[in-house]
Amino acid sequence: MDFRPTEEQELMVQAIEDAMNRENLETYFQDCDKNHEHPKKWWDILDELGLFSMFLPEEAGGDGEGAVTGVSIVDNAETAGIGSKVMENQNGVLDQFIGKSAADGTLAVGTNVDAITGATVSSKGVTAGVNAALAVAGAIGWERGSYL
Repeated sequence: MDFRPTEEQELMVQAIEDAMNRENLETYFQDCDKNHEHPKKWWDILDELGLFSMFLPEEAGGDGEGAVTGVSIVDNAETAGIGSKVMENQNGVLDQFIGKSAADGTLAVGTNVDAITGATVSSKGVTAGVNAALAVAGAIGWERGSYL
């Protein structure tokens, strides 16, 4: 299986990077974090880029249940070789998220998620990302059996 980003994924990453540079989002995120504020500007940008279409009913390409259908990592900043173990889906570390939904509760490495030996930080980072996506799905009312 080829886990390299598709051309469409590369374009999505480029659009996000362009938006971050254009809007000076690095400083914005630091300010939001420091002030414990929700990054509304970021969500508005994601909406403008059309990136909220990830929650789709079956007829539009989703699974119809609000569950994870796959995890794709397009870049990592981990130590070369270690983070790539996760990016390459070694031992199915990414596949274990398939079928999870907001109804399953918080995912945690060592509890209900297996880490890759020597890549625990990367495994925890991916788990945090999946938890964040599931939290958004739950917050907008996207749970098993519901449709937008």
